[in-house]
Amino acid sequence: MRTTLQTLIAVTVMAAAGVAGAATVRQLSLKGMASLADVVVQAQVQSVDAQWLDGRIFRKVTLVAERVVKGAVKAGQPVVLWAPGGEVGDLGQWVPGAPEFEPGEAPLLFLEARPIGYVVVGMSVGKLRTERDDAGATWVVRDASAALRSAPLRVSWATLEATVRTAQ
Repeated sequence: MRTTLQTLIAVTVMAAAGVAGAATVRQLSLKGMASLADVVVQAQVQSVDAQWLDGRIFRKVTLVAERVVKGAVKAGQPVVLWAPGGEVGDLGQWVPGAPEFEPGEAPLLFLEARPIGYVVVGMSVGKLRTERDDAGATWVVRDASAALRSAPLRVSWATLEATVRTAQ
């Protein structure tokens, strides 16, 4: 019971602090994300591990690149990115707008190089999913999100590649 109460208090305090210094999630078009990204890659999540970094909790997300659209990453190469929030011991931190990751998923990511490593462009706005239709065509999809106020997106893989090429 005490651990649960400590966790609840810690999350509440961190959430209140997060609101005071809240991150702004920008509306970004596909071309806007592509121009900001150093790497655009579809990669499979291998692991997600939360840890302290500069006094905050971040999730270290280890992925393996599958399809590279832009950047110096090669297919089969490991990619590490950092996303705010997570749980370390009895403490948890949730950051509104931060992307969530699950081992086994293979999102399309727009990544920006920062001093700590890669981060997702526009927080969760730069994390998209792919789906195949009955004809076998690959589509890049972003569902509408009330929390992020992001518009839905559905474009073919060929359109994605062309947009990324012209944004460079």
